[in-house]
Amino acid sequence: MSGIEPLTNKTPLIHLNIKALAHRFEYTLSLPSYCGREPSLSHRISLVPFLLAYPLECDSCYSSLHQGMMDVHLVPVGGRRNYTGFVTKTIVYAATMFLFLAAFALTLASIILPRWISSLKGTSAGVSYGLHYRCFSKTAPIATTTCVRFPQFDDCTGDDRQFCSMWRTIGFLMSFAVVLEGMTLMTYIVILTGGKQMRESGWRVLSLFLVLVALVQCASMALVSYLNDNDDHFYLGFRLDDSFIMCTVSWCLALFTAATVVFAARVLPSEGGYELIADPDD
Repeated sequence: MSGIEPLTNKTPLIHLNIKALAHRFEYTLSLPSYCGREPSLSHRISLVPFLLAYPLECDSCYSSLHQGMMDVHLVPVGGRRNYTGFVTKTIVYAATMFLFLAAFALTLASIILPRWISSLKGTSAGVSYGLHYRCFSKTAPIATTTCVRFPQFDDCTGDDRQFCSMWRTIGFLMSFAVVLEGMTLMTYIVILTGGKQMRESGWRVLSLFLVLVALVQCASMALVSYLNDNDDHFYLGFRLDDSFIMCTVSWCLALFTAATVVFAARVLPSEGGYELIADPDD
């Protein structure tokens, strides 16, 4: 049979190379003459057909089997090109998607919760500003919180026009960030369900979306911080509140996710696939 080298006295060991594609492991097993039998097959054969043709009937064979060496590589070794290590690109994409989903949730929470800038301290009375609502809290005689739409027409007249325009710009940028995050989530789904070729090339689009999400949210955060420090609406006692913190954590997670995806794409080789068994004479 072409390409198969029969056993001779010069080949005392049977080398079995098994590639477990489902678990991405490679087992290298050496059995001395297979308990006295001399199979007329190649000295390099797969484990499954070998066990079907020659069932194990002695304890020494099982002990040799359990003493086989399991070799887990993070990069290909021995001149191989296909990657069979544990940390694959699929695992990287899945792990970073969970980080991205956490960032997505923080973005939505920062938009919904009206606490970007506030004068509230604990349970005391005060005012808090959200992107679309302004809330007034009082403690006497009964603790209540009343929220109204913001900014309204009266908030956008005279000298307040600049503030109104900037605040609405912040709201637009955060809404745009949600749209970008939705597109990023769809990109994740396409990459994870699109096969090996999509995982090899999809990181460029994915990292681009993640960087855009981070930049848009960072711009929103910068505008809020600028208004808190310079606008007359926010006098002494106002501070950046929970929504601002959630936005900051969100874009930091998005940027970290983008860096992780790019790093994995550059460092991890191609995964899976088949490779030829090298000729022992080479």
